[in-house]
Amino acid sequence: MRVKITFIVAQCDNKTSISDPNRFRILLDDDMNFPSKYISTDNEYDTLKKLSDDFLRVDFDWLPKEIRGFRKLQDESLEFKTPVFELVYSCYMPMILGSEKKGYFFTEKEIHDMDVEIDDFYKEMLSARSRSL
Repeated sequence: MRVKITFIVAQCDNKTSISDPNRFRILLDDDMNFPSKYISTDNEYDTLKKLSDDFLRVDFDWLPKEIRGFRKLQDESLEFKTPVFELVYSCYMPMILGSEKKGYFFTEKEIHDMDVEIDDFYKEMLSARSRSL
């Protein structure tokens, strides 16, 4: 079994109105995807920490992380002949300018204007969490 960890990081600007379209920003990598990495020799914690350390200038232990989803991506990977699963973590943090090392935080409008498609699986997670903030 192979497991891919996807890390959805969102910034929330609590100083803006809840209806402000710039209130939430999500981190995407240079390929316009959420940061992700397969667990290899590291364990789940170390893999998530590595993702965080690669993409953010914020202490990993300070970030409020939670598991948001789990799904089967493939019945069998071509390389390993084993099922591939995805474990999704999310993190909502306050707006901190320059907190990203790699990638960039984008608003929903910016993502839409660039014609970037966010998978419905992730949209549901983002939508459910933002309603509870």
